[in-house]
Formats: sequence, C-alpha cells, structure tokens
Amino acid sequence: MTYKLNPEIRKIESKIVLIYPDCSRKEYSSGTMLAEDAFDKRFLITKLKAVNSTVEIYLVEQKIPVMNWCGEENVECLEDCIN
Repeated sequence: MTYKLNPEIRKIESKIVLIYPDCSRKEYSSGTMLAEDAFDKRFLITKLKAVNSTVEIYLVEQKIPVMNWCGEENVECLEDCIN
C-alpha cells in the first residue's frame, strides 16, 4: 500500500527538503513534485521551516490504531464470549 502527503502541499513553489523521522532527507524542486510522490508509510507533517529559499518539512510516521470494534465490544473480546 502506498500513501501520499496532504495534496495542499502542491501550493508550495519553493524548493522543499523532507526530513524523515530517521533524519534522512530528500529534496524536491517544488510542492507539485512532492504531491506526486508516494510513500510506503503514512507520514504526518509536524513542522514547516523556511531556511533561506528552501522549505524544510519535518515528518513523523503516523501510527494507525487497530480499530476492531463491533458495536460496543472489542472484537478480540468476542472470542471469550463465544467459548
């Protein structure tokens, strides 16, 4: 599965440097180029910073909670109810 950043990122016309949680960096010529890129993890933007003529965008990986709810009971608990 692939993920994209918020599509509004395309409005940035300056050079962009993405800074990943592991401190690695990737450069893009504009927000349009970044909006077209896909990622293997779901990232959220935590901070934007202007450095000279470059926009630095700091990312954090979004942890997706397991949502296995059925009505008011957690599905994991239903196994206990069946046995």
